[in-house]
Order: sequence, then structure tokens, then C-alpha cells
Amino acid sequence: MTAADSILALTRDARLSPFATSAIGAWLWASDASRVIWANASGAAVLGAVTPAALTERRFEPEEPLAADIARLAGSLPPSGAPRLERVRGIGSNLVSTCSRVALPGDVHGILVVGAEPARPSP
Repeated sequence: MTAADSILALTRDARLSPFATSAIGAWLWASDASRVIWANASGAAVLGAVTPAALTERRFEPEEPLAADIARLAGSLPPSGAPRLERVRGIGSNLVSTCSRVALPGDVHGILVVGAEPARPSP
């Protein structure tokens, strides 16, 4: 399965589909914060990727402020999936976002981050 196929399959997920064509950035991160599993086009652009598929190919280092913030969230979000407002460093100018833990197939979870407003790429 290609990255584009995976993104398309996840876009059908009821938790992600409302954000698929939104101008608000949305990202589903691996719980270890090493990569983005799914993003909408707005989210990909904010992180400097031409397409969502291109963003899923990027690997993030633990020292990067954005990856460090996602890792922090992964350890602190409620297992129930209840959303929480957080300021995420490294997206635009510290974007206020709704963040939640999302159960994925295979007994793993991801971190869903949805901007509270449109964001621009960091300078």
C-alpha cells in the first residue's frame, strides 16, 4: 500500500473525514512523534510539504520542538480519547489545537491534532 493509499483509507475514518478538506490543519501523529500518519492538505502545507503523502514520508527527530511537543502530548492525553486544547510548539506560531488520543488498528494509538484556526508555515 502506498502512502497515498494509506492517506485515502484513513480519510474515510469518521474521526478524520470532517477535516479532510478543511482549511484548518489536521495531523494524525504516530504516538512516538517520529512521523505524521495522516494529514490534510492544509496541515501538510503548514509543515512545508507539497502533499499529505510527502509529509508522511518525513521523519521527525526527537529534538525538534514539534516532535517533542507531540511526544509530551502522547504521554499526557487521556486514554479515553477525550479532546483537550493545547498550544503546540512548532506549528505556525505555537498553534492552539484540539488534541486527542486516537485508537488505531493493531492495538496502537495516534495523536490527533486539529488547529483551532488556520495556520501559516513557520518562518
